[in-house]
Amino acid sequence: GLSIVAGVKLADAIVPVSDVWPISPRWFGQGLWAIAIISLLAYFGLPGMTILTSMLVVLGTVAIATYLVYRGRHGVQAARVAAPSAAVFAFVALASAVASTLASSDSMIASAAGGFAAVGALLLALAVAAGEGIAVLPFQSVAVMPAMTGPHIEAPLPEQLRVTGNASADAIGASHQGVFDLDFASDVLTLSMEGAALLGLSHLLRVRHGDWIGRIHPDDRATYTRAIQDYRAQAGLAFRIEFRVRSESGRYPWLELRATMMGTGHADRCLGLIADVTMRKESEAEVMDRTLRDPLTGLGNRVALMEELEQLGSRFKTTTFALIDIDRFKAIHASLGDRGGDDILKQIAGRLSKRFKGTAEVFRVGGDGFAMLFSREQGTPSAIGTQLIEASAEPYLQGDRNIFAPVSIGLASGQDAQDPLDFLKNAELALLQAKRTGGGCARLYSPELELIAPGDAVVLETDLRQAIQDKQIDLYYQPIVRLSDGVIAGFEALLRWHHPTKGLVAPAEFIAHSEETGTIVALGRFALERAAHDIARWQKFFPVEPPLFVSVNVSRRQLRDDDFGIFLGGLLHNTTVAPGTLKLEITEGAVATDKEALAALTRCRDLGAGLAIDDFGTGQSSLSQLKDLPFDTIKVDQSFLRSRNDALKNQEGEVLLKSIIDLARDLKRSVVVEGVETAEQAAWLKSNGCKFGQGFYFSRPLPTAEALRYIAMHFDPSGASGVAGEA
Repeated sequence: GLSIVAGVKLADAIVPVSDVWPISPRWFGQGLWAIAIISLLAYFGLPGMTILTSMLVVLGTVAIATYLVYRGRHGVQAARVAAPSAAVFAFVALASAVASTLASSDSMIASAAGGFAAVGALLLALAVAAGEGIAVLPFQSVAVMPAMTGPHIEAPLPEQLRVTGNASADAIGASHQGVFDLDFASDVLTLSMEGAALLGLSHLLRVRHGDWIGRIHPDDRATYTRAIQDYRAQAGLAFRIEFRVRSESGRYPWLELRATMMGTGHADRCLGLIADVTMRKESEAEVMDRTLRDPLTGLGNRVALMEELEQLGSRFKTTTFALIDIDRFKAIHASLGDRGGDDILKQIAGRLSKRFKGTAEVFRVGGDGFAMLFSREQGTPSAIGTQLIEASAEPYLQGDRNIFAPVSIGLASGQDAQDPLDFLKNAELALLQAKRTGGGCARLYSPELELIAPGDAVVLETDLRQAIQDKQIDLYYQPIVRLSDGVIAGFEALLRWHHPTKGLVAPAEFIAHSEETGTIVALGRFALERAAHDIARWQKFFPVEPPLFVSVNVSRRQLRDDDFGIFLGGLLHNTTVAPGTLKLEITEGAVATDKEALAALTRCRDLGAGLAIDDFGTGQSSLSQLKDLPFDTIKVDQSFLRSRNDALKNQEGEVLLKSIIDLARDLKRSVVVEGVETAEQAAWLKSNGCKFGQGFYFSRPLPTAEALRYIAMHFDPSGASGVAGEA
């Protein structure tokens, strides 16, 4: 009888009876006490009590087994584990009852019945042990929950039931994650104490699934329910979703659920881990905001514009797109300088945002270009163009001066475009037409404007952006040779465009344009990534001291990009490039008077990049300033070498070139002279102490495979190899 009491208590601990029949715990406890008292009276021989106890034993074991089988069929894992042992226990009890009834005087049968009963109890104990303590499941206190009297149960976990010896549970807690268990049969979600703590609770949480969904942020609710429904139909599938849930403080932290649908066919349980990812989501939002925002004006940039166009959906056809370009901004910039020009741009951004607040969103899409999107309710394209011209006609205050900045405007209607790129192209063609008619006006796109597209800058920009997307841009390498022995020392990386109809396009035809439109940032990152990986591989194949190097051209616009330092630091950290051998090459004119660019270059050098000043002698700096520039390599413009060959300038050219070489050597800078085309030029440079030469005499720019072959042909760690000139 006492075994039956223990069995009922164990079954209730494994799978609480109150989950199915919310009876009073007091009446449940009194019933168990009654069984214990009847068993005690039978022990003392009270008439009828022995028969009653035997009946309770048989009925009790059958009831326990039936209950566990019932709960197991409804998705409770603990009941499934315990049900087989309980069924054996019930079978043994029934067999003992039958044997005792048929042969009550046979002592052997009675002994066997007692032995079977003991075996049944042992099997149940073994089942508990095999399940590593069925009552101590991953959710720690599922087995000891009181009756569910409200929308959810929140009860502290008894200290004696904490999983102190379970390494997996300890690891989950240490990683600040919680266990998530959704039982579809009972429609109850259970969170471990660690999981509940993510919502500000100090105890385990059991809640009806519908109430849990009510906690989820309205914007994420549909995503969560759709994911659970879709994945439930694919038992065994692991998945990950992120959503916000209301905490006890009223906040909505971001939670990440990594779970697996358990069962066969249609899942009956969702089991996994839940973690707080709020900090990561906020960090991603900040990075995305920086990526989509123009740092000067705070407006959305071209990327943000394209995303907005993509998200228009059905509103696409009812939208008017306006491109705005300042007509005289180069003159304004020349008069006011960088700071004054930036101030005018900020004033223009502020005026447009204020004037059209609530009716249109403003974007900055280029150096002096802006874009705006208007819905049909804001008027016809012609009316919008008139409003924009009027808004831009008033002067801007700069110090005590009035600055006029008239604009040209290109307008396009969504009805004339097939997709966002087509929309952008149409507006650019309209803007080009406005510029061609003298500026200070607005023009609306019409199909006739397609006739002006071939060969002009609008099409070039569209083609260039498509080229980046379709990976038509490639990197070529022109060798830089050590003049003392003709051995390969490094390369200059040069962009080439494999146009589908025009063939190979040289950088002179698209680099300047990419500077104006901002695509130079994407092109520059491609060149640096590709060059870094190629030179790392070549350094590994051809170990030499000093290592092979590669110079990559960098523009001032790239240096001003807020994320350039982060990008470069990550690139140098994640590749095996030797320190100082990935050289950033920037023209003298870009940094001679730009203190911000010089400061950015100094930070790049501190990250481990080498620095080379290109076209030295053609900018505003002088030989006396050379010591103050943070460069380790000086690239002398080929014009000095050409002037040396001119009979009238021979002496002057030689003096200037030799002075640069001597001064650079004294300041421990390396010198590369560009434009070497003859053996006589190479010999003269060598005799005057110039360290490196670059030009068609050594090689034309080579694709990657040919560059590797060139290294193999002209590589000699001992310095004994020579170089033959090539036309």
